[in-house]
Amino acid sequence: MAVCLMTAAPCFAQWDIKIFDGIGKDAIIQILGVPDSDQRRTDWTDDCIVIDYRYSAEYPGTSMILEEETLELIGFNTESPAFCILSDYIPGGVKVGDGLAKLQSFDFVHTAYGKDNPGNALKLIDSSSERDYYEIYGKERVSFRFCIKNGIIIGMDMDALDQDAAIHLNCDMTSSPW
Repeated sequence: MAVCLMTAAPCFAQWDIKIFDGIGKDAIIQILGVPDSDQRRTDWTDDCIVIDYRYSAEYPGTSMILEEETLELIGFNTESPAFCILSDYIPGGVKVGDGLAKLQSFDFVHTAYGKDNPGNALKLIDSSSERDYYEIYGKERVSFRFCIKNGIIIGMDMDALDQDAAIHLNCDMTSSPW
């Protein structure tokens, strides 16, 4: 009987965002449930699908942007600890609620994706009395930003340059952080 109750209890799941790359909107909805709104983001570009959980209680501040043809994950932001990034590099990945020290203790430059480029190191890119923003992999096609308040990650963003911008900046188009 106790085993039945344990299996019936809801479990907290955490997903590395890499699983959303290339699987498409329907598969994401099967994993996470129906999003708050079903919208197409036309103010950014016509070739994207936005899956928006921003106002949900379960996944606050979470939105995903997929490239329409390839279903590549080209944008992601969250304020939810339900998601992590970089679990291939850091045990358990990095998630909202982790301390800045977790990021500071890792050498992003010397990962396969960091390519020994010092521009891919953890870097403070903006600071105010309210919060700090840090970036990693700033010289690659896909970069990550972290909003830090009182030494704790309160938000994460992932952004991929479009092909023209990536080529102009001499980014390796075949390389991926996952």
